[in-house]
Amino acid sequence: MYAPYDFAMNPNMTMNEFTPEYRAELYEKFTTIYQKYVAKGYHVVVGEMGTVNKNNTQARIAWGKYYVEGCRKFQFSAFIWDNGYWDNTKTCDDIFGHFQRTQLTWENGNFISALIDSGKKPLGEDPANQVYIKEPISTFDYSLALKDYRRKIYFDEKVTSKEIIDELGFGWNLGNTFDAWEDELDQGLDSETCWGNPKTTPELIDYLVKTGFKAVRIPVTWHNHLIDDKYTD
Repeated sequence: MYAPYDFAMNPNMTMNEFTPEYRAELYEKFTTIYQKYVAKGYHVVVGEMGTVNKNNTQARIAWGKYYVEGCRKFQFSAFIWDNGYWDNTKTCDDIFGHFQRTQLTWENGNFISALIDSGKKPLGEDPANQVYIKEPISTFDYSLALKDYRRKIYFDEKVTSKEIIDELGFGWNLGNTFDAWEDELDQGLDSETCWGNPKTTPELIDYLVKTGFKAVRIPVTWHNHLIDDKYTD
């Protein structure tokens, strides 16, 4: 949910202020998600969110705090998109870089810190004054779990979706990495770096944890990691 679009994704560099109109647009989206899902007991994870770099650091911080605090208020979580692209000298289109992965530094530490802190806010109770189910209904069917015949898998059925969302806080995307692919490349892990990002290392993950992230989303494009055309390995 890259919203509001004109501020978050539109490459028009003049649309760089987080206006009251944009706030209202975001609030409407939050309310819609809350009414459609959360109020019925289904807590939501926004897998991708972000705003391109229009040289508007303070506006991006204001947007990020409002976005993540809104998620907490309406009881869902969000993961910021990070594709490792930085150069906005010609265009800001698709410039969602935040983490300098080779240097283990943040392009804008104040921006990231503000969003992480916002993700620590307590979940709201009933922000839209809608009927709210105090104990969310179960959204996991144990019988549908994948079975591993080599060992037994146990799930803690007492953990609710709301508790999971509360724990996730604000997350980070390992973008344009395991989801990267090119037709001319061999199948396998060679494609990890084909979109310009370095290989993922334990040190990189450790640094994310040190920064304050408790959750990392790893997008994967599966077809180029499959060895045979029968999709068995």
